[in-house]
Amino acid sequence: MRTRWRGMLVALVILGGAASAQSYGAVSAGLPFVLVSGHLGFEDLIAPAVDLRVNLGGAAIVAGGGGAFGVALSTDVLWRFVSEEAQRWTPYAGAGAGLFAVGAGGAGAIDVGFGALGAGIGGVDVDLGELAIFAEIRGELLWGFGAGVIGLPGVRVGVKFPW
Repeated sequence: MRTRWRGMLVALVILGGAASAQSYGAVSAGLPFVLVSGHLGFEDLIAPAVDLRVNLGGAAIVAGGGGAFGVALSTDVLWRFVSEEAQRWTPYAGAGAGLFAVGAGGAGAIDVGFGALGAGIGGVDVDLGELAIFAEIRGELLWGFGAGVIGLPGVRVGVKFPW
């Protein structure tokens, strides 16, 4: 009986933290792989100035009668460096992990492969009032079955808006 009450108390604390956190949505574009992404973020969810962001992105390339597509789902933890002097500019750093599926098709057949991804992130938010823009530099590690690990630099720019 006590275990059930403890579980309910933990759930209430987590939900209370999520309810008090300011949430935002965002749309971004980046290179080299996930071209367009949607984001759902929660400021101060983990601790003061530590945010959680969930990302869903995709890309499609069609060339020469065939094509490739990909979908990625990931989560980032971002540490904001809040400064009283620079209210509009907020630098941040973080890390992320997730999963991706990539496929290639031609002549009516589609082969899909799955893998994992990780990223080191450095960026800056610029507050414009109702909206904010952000720019990131990312170091990405991709792991695919049979392909090994590939490390690549990446960039991302986007617009975020509060909910």
